[in-house]
Amino acid sequence: MQWVLSGAVLLALSKVARASEMPKVDKSTLKVNKPRRLPKGSRKEFIVRARQNGRERIVRFGDPKMPNRPSDPKRRANFRARHNCKEKKNKLKAGYWACKKW
Repeated sequence: MQWVLSGAVLLALSKVARASEMPKVDKSTLKVNKPRRLPKGSRKEFIVRARQNGRERIVRFGDPKMPNRPSDPKRRANFRARHNCKEKKNKLKAGYWACKKW
């Protein structure tokens, strides 16, 4: 008898395998509201220990596979318009930090 795994089961198994291989970051050593680059192989590019109004949260943001070129004024303006950066005020959200980085 042969067993055939569906795509969803294979995807779930591959996520479990990847989670155990992910690099670890010591969250207690992170400075508050100071973004830090994550190691190679991470699912996100940056991590920050965000604090606002007495609440604290670990926020991961940024696509590690996408090149960032914030020095180009046209790219910078396009990113900020596309992500509506004028209205991002909550430090506990990834969108705030992505806009701040750009």
